[in-house]
Amino acid sequence: DGNLFYKYLTVDESRMFDYENVYQNLTKGVHPPFYHIVLHTISSVFAGSSDIWIGLSINLVILVLFVGLMYKLLGLCFDNDKVKVFLGGLFIVFMPVLVEMEMFIRMYLLVMSAMLVVIYNSFAVIKENKITLCRAGYIFLGMFLASFSHFYSLIYGFVLWMFVSGYLICKKEIKIFFVYGFSMLLGVLCMFYVYPLVFDVLLNSSRGKETSVGIGNYDFGFLLFSYDYFLNRMSGAVLGIHGQWQWLILLGLAGIYLVERKCIKDKHVFNEIDWIMIFYSFVCGIIISVLAPEMQKLGGRYYAVSGMVLCVPILKVLLGIIDCGKWGRGFFGIIFGAIVIHNIVIGLDNPYLFRDEEGKLLSQIVKDKKVVISGGSIYTLTYYVMGSKKVYWGKTDDYEKALKIIKGDEVSKGDILMIYAGMGNVKNSKKLLDGQDNKLKFLDLIYIGARSYEVYERV
Repeated sequence: DGNLFYKYLTVDESRMFDYENVYQNLTKGVHPPFYHIVLHTISSVFAGSSDIWIGLSINLVILVLFVGLMYKLLGLCFDNDKVKVFLGGLFIVFMPVLVEMEMFIRMYLLVMSAMLVVIYNSFAVIKENKITLCRAGYIFLGMFLASFSHFYSLIYGFVLWMFVSGYLICKKEIKIFFVYGFSMLLGVLCMFYVYPLVFDVLLNSSRGKETSVGIGNYDFGFLLFSYDYFLNRMSGAVLGIHGQWQWLILLGLAGIYLVERKCIKDKHVFNEIDWIMIFYSFVCGIIISVLAPEMQKLGGRYYAVSGMVLCVPILKVLLGIIDCGKWGRGFFGIIFGAIVIHNIVIGLDNPYLFRDEEGKLLSQIVKDKKVVISGGSIYTLTYYVMGSKKVYWGKTDDYEKALKIIKGDEVSKGDILMIYAGMGNVKNSKKLLDGQDNKLKFLDLIYIGARSYEVYERV
């Protein structure tokens, strides 16, 4: 029902600032409610509106915080070298995964920023060899907000605590170890206190069941498959290059050798913090790959935190080439420029920028005609049809059932029928429909993101 879909995307005036309703809705979902509370608050201010900028405005504010935090982290890792910090920041803002998260109206950019608060302050503790009350407060707050926004933050936080605590114990900084661990734990415990249903959601939701399946399927072959998939995703998220991680690792090792032997000679490229970043990124990635074997295939968002951390050691190698003299600066300019330009091109092609002509065509169709969409995931179409009361959703990918929709009262003369035709490899449902109803005219096959839809008009 078009009106139902419209109501789903808007806040009714009778439900303005109704946080109890948000909380209850999320008990039936798979995520903690913090991001949805923020989104509901902004939507309540603009009650009755389904404008996409309601969601994007939240992302833009969080993005400013994220970029500021990344610059602080780069300053920490590059000893406040202004040139390297600026170039590193330029590299990061065009990372494909960050461009995707900027436009993706979900909680992932918020999670990245909250975890970045924890990560930056954790590494500052290592570098300064002390923990102040302010640092402990930031670690607590970041851990609370991250875990209250997405449950994977529990993995990100635990792995970070494990590496940082291991380092502190090795350095015999026992007092810092206890204060640091207590700050992290307190953030998680506070999340459990304000969201006591966390265990029920974790164990009994679809994500919880998927996790148990992932653990149940664990074997060496599955581990290798998950790790290969993770590395391919990571190379795509950070460098915009998919499926070539073996060559990227070899090039990275060659770069480390070059910088160490030819450029900085008297010291190593990576220090303790860099090594923690590398192992942290890979351990988080493999844990998520094993626990969520299906969800990790959907996009770089599940590796966004790992990607933003791993990019710092990558930058250490790239920016280290600058110190190789005139030829090094020239070589660096070529490589760095090629990567940034490549990532800009990749970023502009991101489906969440909604720039494709077929999506615009769909927007025009929706303005003038009633549209019935059968099957498929609605979120890839939401932007193009949000706010329209002429869009009706079917609930099936079964074409035989879709035919019943076609022959029913939902579709009349002049209406548009869109049938989900699969992910990537298009199923030929046109053959199934041919001869079934001579009042259907095939118009086009359109792609929204990775999903394809066959478009018909009732004549």
